[in-house]
Amino acid sequence: NGDLLMAIFTSWSEYESGMSLMATRLRYGADQWDMPSTLVDIPDVCDNAPLLWRDDGRLYLFWAFTDLAQGGFPFQWIASDDSGATWSEVQFPRFTTPIGPHSRQPINTALRDRDGTVYVASDGAGPSSVVWVSRDGMRTWADPGGRTGGRHTTFALLADGRTLLGLGGKNSDLGGTMPQSVSADGGQTWQITPTGF
Repeated sequence: NGDLLMAIFTSWSEYESGMSLMATRLRYGADQWDMPSTLVDIPDVCDNAPLLWRDDGRLYLFWAFTDLAQGGFPFQWIASDDSGATWSEVQFPRFTTPIGPHSRQPINTALRDRDGTVYVASDGAGPSSVVWVSRDGMRTWADPGGRTGGRHTTFALLADGRTLLGLGGKNSDLGGTMPQSVSADGGQTWQITPTGF
């Protein structure tokens, strides 16, 4: 609707169990942000790593419970059809594949390829990232198996609408430069090469 929506976590330290997510909105045409308010607050859980994604008029918020030692989902989400005024119940992914090494931490990219496949990016284990994949409208999810060359990778689709390009990576470098990761098979494998950056 022309508004700008921001979601951030509410803590001095990134992994506190009382942490929640708050949001604020810069309304279209306004020059001041709305007062921030609670967006998500699951009791005694570290609500962390918010990822907002607008897809064909629907707004999604993906995030993680990052402080759960075991048994947590890689992410969960809510959706809004009215620009974030109201939200759905929390949805949890149903995986049809084993889940490989990862951090419960969505990062900065969600996208849909030309065939309708949805990708939600998350940190992998160590200096890597993963894209969780849904080919059926987010009813089921898969871990494609591959990992990129860096943590916090940013993803984009190339001109063919299917090939994934991943740039960057916290905690990693190739010969002193930022890694580039390219996948032509939906994240199953990645060709990792150095960039000029």
